[in-house]
Amino acid sequence: MIYFAIKTEIELVVLLGCKVLYNTNVEIIKKNNLLLNYQLCFALYSASNSVMRAYNKRLKKYNLTYTQYLVLLVLWETSGTTLSYLSEKLKLGSGSLSPVLKRMQNNGLLLKVRSAKDERTINLNLTQKGNELKETVSKIQEDVSCQTGLSHQDYCDLRDSINELNKVLELTDSPRLNLRLS
Repeated sequence: MIYFAIKTEIELVVLLGCKVLYNTNVEIIKKNNLLLNYQLCFALYSASNSVMRAYNKRLKKYNLTYTQYLVLLVLWETSGTTLSYLSEKLKLGSGSLSPVLKRMQNNGLLLKVRSAKDERTINLNLTQKGNELKETVSKIQEDVSCQTGLSHQDYCDLRDSINELNKVLELTDSPRLNLRLS
């Protein structure tokens, strides 16, 4: 369940963006609906960029990019996974991941091996060097978490709310399901 702090009826309607619950102040709502600071998409985009910059600043020291960091997280969590699983987990196409994985392989962090059972399947395994980065990278994650200024509970609540938002949007984006309230 996603919870938001709503101060006024206007904020509620702008947040939902789907259904006017009351007919009062409709003109104000329409006027404010297209202001940048009222856009959830911009708030998420801007925050995401800030978080990625914070990570990249620290990861650069280890010759890693943010995307490579995400690949490492998945491979630490699920060793010996496939390119298709990684692609699904990170919500990135294999075309986007291929150059990232190639750089990681050239840097000695992982091995890409075609499956003997099915040549179309590419198996990914971390090398010792890739596994050894885990402790170092965990400290980077802690630093970035602290940099947000959020308490542990607020950090977890925000992360969980964003994950829930992703689930809801993926569900409502399905052509079989249309939950639009208007």
